[in-house]
Amino acid sequence: MREKLFSFINSPKLLIVLFVYSVIITLVSGLSLIKWNYWKNKFAGYKEQNNSKIYNLSITPLPSPLTKSPPATCINESSTLFTGNENDKEFAACLEDGKYNVYRETLDGYYPMVEETGRLDLDKQIIISYEDYSGQVPKKDLGSRVFMVDKTGKKFNVLLDPLDIPNKEDWISGVQYNVIYAVYGNETWSLSPDKNILLLTVSSCWGCDASYHLYAYNFFSKELKYIGGLYRDGQFYIEWIDINTLRWRGGRWRERTANDTEEGHFPAIQEDLGYKITSL
Repeated sequence: MREKLFSFINSPKLLIVLFVYSVIITLVSGLSLIKWNYWKNKFAGYKEQNNSKIYNLSITPLPSPLTKSPPATCINESSTLFTGNENDKEFAACLEDGKYNVYRETLDGYYPMVEETGRLDLDKQIIISYEDYSGQVPKKDLGSRVFMVDKTGKKFNVLLDPLDIPNKEDWISGVQYNVIYAVYGNETWSLSPDKNILLLTVSSCWGCDASYHLYAYNFFSKELKYIGGLYRDGQFYIEWIDINTLRWRGGRWRERTANDTEEGHFPAIQEDLGYKITSL
């Protein structure tokens, strides 16, 4: 029996069969690898193409908003303020009940944006921030903006749009680019002591437990500077030390661990990064 087994193992037929199987396995593995690399590169191309679409702001009027909000009734050429020129009046600001509201042009007229996120009333200007449609509208139109209205009724312009963010890559999630501005009218820290710098927050979700990041806008240089993530404990801690220096409390969201004693079932928890000093 042993001699027959050795004879079978050493037979030319078995060697030929093993050789053929090894060639087949090698070919199948090679073809599988080629196919895997093909689909991997193709997916990478789609991802790069989709990410590049994020930065294409559309100035084409959008279809009617996805809400059932009624169109603006205060729009008229004599008293309404418009952005842009005669051929591109994308946004309009008009007085309603004694205050300016901003509307957006669509194919069916001017409609309100999703939500006002903040309003700061200054001596000569009014600064208003809005959340608007972002990832779900045609042409990936980016939504949130900050507007400035001149109280004299002569000027109205977009102060900040989403592409003004200096660290855009931090706000990209897949093919989404969700940036929501918010100004704060009831906070002493909203403006620097000389009123040359505006502080505002940016988040990806308004009115929820999202990360809030602090930014500073310089009215003279017209630059937006990133300061850092804020710790939110009911409110933010931000204090002006002088006209160019801030003291603020940093924070970030992280995954909850077994060592965290804070009550709650939310899978993430705010981590206090302590107080920081920043010169602008």
